[in-house]
Amino acid sequence: MTAEEKHKQNIELYLKNGGSERISKQYEVPSLANRAKISFLISNLKPKISSPLSPEGGKDGKTETPIIRNFPPSGDRGRLGLIANYPVELHSSYNEAISLWLNLCSLKIKLNEIHSEDETAAYDIQTEMLGKLQKFERMRKSLDHYNETKRILPTESKADFSKLSELELDKERRNLASLICKRKKTIAKMESDLPEKSASNYQKKISSLNRKKEQLEELILNEEKIKDLMM
Repeated sequence: MTAEEKHKQNIELYLKNGGSERISKQYEVPSLANRAKISFLISNLKPKISSPLSPEGGKDGKTETPIIRNFPPSGDRGRLGLIANYPVELHSSYNEAISLWLNLCSLKIKLNEIHSEDETAAYDIQTEMLGKLQKFERMRKSLDHYNETKRILPTESKADFSKLSELELDKERRNLASLICKRKKTIAKMESDLPEKSASNYQKKISSLNRKKEQLEELILNEEKIKDLMM
């Protein structure tokens, strides 16, 4: 199969799985940059789902919510504690976490009120909730990290990729993916080799481990920023 045929096949696959027709036409010419772009877009598509809802409706025809079924878990908001417990650098993360939580609760109520046959509306709300849940988990992860270590975990990328071309972005994305994989393996080994808390070198080892976790988070944030630029 030639590169042109493969590109055409990828565009068909992209459209089949819910991709944008406008975007597919924009990258229709099988240049190296366009082939990389379509391949990237495919890797970030979720398979098209014929019915995002459970086949069984809830009481009085209301939908059950399989994707967000267990939201909100009890006590999650309370776990954040008081804003005074955190340094000023994390106050914006704390406020955003609270705002996201309240918004998620409101969306869950709306979702529960949707009729079981209105699959499109339910799917749209669930998609929005999943996006907000991911952001909430990032904020909470940073706050939890501070509670456990008294160190600050980054919550946004500070890298500037705006001047990179599509090909350069894709190359950087692949490089970051490789670094993330290696860093995760390093962290797993460091965790398995961590001595008892009573050991004389425990504090040195745990500090090194926490630095690696913070560096990993920076890599992940940079990768996500590149993905957003490539969309």
